[in-house]
Amino acid sequence: MAKKLAGLGVALVLLAQLEPAAGGVKFGEEDLKSDESLWNLYERWGVRYNVARDPAEKLRRFAVFKDTVRRVHLRAAAGVSPGLNGFADITANEFTRDFSCRMTRRNLTAPPPVKRRADRTLSLPLSVDWRSKTCKSGQPCLGPVRSQGATCGSCWAFAATGALEIHQAIKGENNREPLQLSVQELIDCDPDSNGCDGGFAESAFVYVSRKGISSAAAYPYTAAADGICQASSTPRVDLLMRGYQTVPPNDELQLLRAVTNGPVVISIAVGDNNKEFQDYQGGLYHGEGKECGTDNDHEMLLVGYGVDYYIIKNSYGERWGDHGYMLLKRDFGKSPDGTCGILKEGGYYPEIGL
Repeated sequence: MAKKLAGLGVALVLLAQLEPAAGGVKFGEEDLKSDESLWNLYERWGVRYNVARDPAEKLRRFAVFKDTVRRVHLRAAAGVSPGLNGFADITANEFTRDFSCRMTRRNLTAPPPVKRRADRTLSLPLSVDWRSKTCKSGQPCLGPVRSQGATCGSCWAFAATGALEIHQAIKGENNREPLQLSVQELIDCDPDSNGCDGGFAESAFVYVSRKGISSAAAYPYTAAADGICQASSTPRVDLLMRGYQTVPPNDELQLLRAVTNGPVVISIAVGDNNKEFQDYQGGLYHGEGKECGTDNDHEMLLVGYGVDYYIIKNSYGERWGDHGYMLLKRDFGKSPDGTCGILKEGGYYPEIGL
């Protein structure tokens, strides 16, 4: 069942429609001197992220906000101005409850095609970044960062549509405008997912290869699930998906090879009450210690890598991270599962075209 639209959920669904330019709210020692200066910072943060609270709720949220500010300040590196993202006045429990989006894995109704054999003799580029690439249509390959809101655990559907959109753009058939596909159709219609209570991009790929998919404009996102599939009454987009490929678990070389050809859906372990992930406002995310947990619970889109990091596109909107993206530290074999489990389950990407 969909989570109820109430309190925090309503506020953040509305905020998802009003994404401000990213960058975060910077603050310094002066802002921590008194409750009055912290309140002024809270007001500035509220304006920056279009957050409106009724008076009683605002007072309660201010206590959470103060804790976040002090926590972020203590964690900031020497000489670096700390910043606040758009989640600074929600609790860690609320963040875990409202933004987790993976369910228990189960067998799908169809297996993937046989995966390609990796050529380990080819050299890898030092870095890949699909954020800066232009596809055959002349448009940016990557579409905009989108927001799942706080009422629907739909990261898996955003990761799947994001992968489909960019692989179609890379294919460049007919030099068409970039697609924006319907996340909501996957939530309502994919029989192997639990809708807003979680799912897998892998099952979404199976669904699209069989049924096709509509555009986001024809089947818009509501951040809720009522169990009614409307796919039969919405037109299919011109997308030929032959199936999907898998990247094997615990094999960073094959993962990096795959992303040189196009973004790959991956999963990581965010973990319960992970304040470091909740507060992330750019820079290198280390995920050290027990913060990440051990069970992968969030799907995102790997869109590149650098010498010591992966570049990952999230579905929290531009109010989180570096304009909605994350730089996750590579651990170079310290753990077979990689930082926060990024290698644990491998990855998936669609096969588009003839």
